[in-house]
Amino acid sequence: MLDSRRFLFALIAAAYALGFVLAGWLGWQRAIILAANGFFLSYLALAVPSLRRLSGQRLRQAAVRSDVPVYVLFLIVVSTVTTALAALFMTINADHRPSLAWLIVALLSIPLGWATIHMLAASHYTHLYWRPGADKQPRRGLQFPGDDEPAAIDFVYFSFVIGMAAQTSDVAISGRALRRFALMHSIVAYFFNAVLVAAAVNVAVAAN
Repeated sequence: MLDSRRFLFALIAAAYALGFVLAGWLGWQRAIILAANGFFLSYLALAVPSLRRLSGQRLRQAAVRSDVPVYVLFLIVVSTVTTALAALFMTINADHRPSLAWLIVALLSIPLGWATIHMLAASHYTHLYWRPGADKQPRRGLQFPGDDEPAAIDFVYFSFVIGMAAQTSDVAISGRALRRFALMHSIVAYFFNAVLVAAAVNVAVAAN
């Protein structure tokens, strides 16, 4: 499902609709967190099992068919994660202490949102790599070790390394479009990792 961007649009729309429905029943803070977690879980549940099936050839075909602006999707997902985290911090710092079960549900938005951002970034790296240029050949722009064509798991590896370390490892960036997106991805990863530390401190303070 890494290459199914129209379906991702549908998931985002469904999550927002769920949030509006739940807001009148649970309050907007809990509604946002539950809707965001539902979106994150749905996307990851569909994306992760598809990794084995997405070979280089299938990714090349998907890049040719793709016409949805993934930058828009990436910004929507980042805004969704940001909103969920804001609701999480407000829940933690509320006047009345939330139950342990609800606190666990709220805290799940952090790892789920983190994984969703980097999985979506992997999808865009895939698109930038395989999209055809003027000569109808893939533009590429990443240099992977070995002679095999990169599969989906290779782009996920590249994306999550940036997400964890804000740098690349054994994969070199040789294309300008890839470099621009990697810069934006690294900045997002840096601030998200800072939020992880802030959330841990908030939970520790609220527990005392």
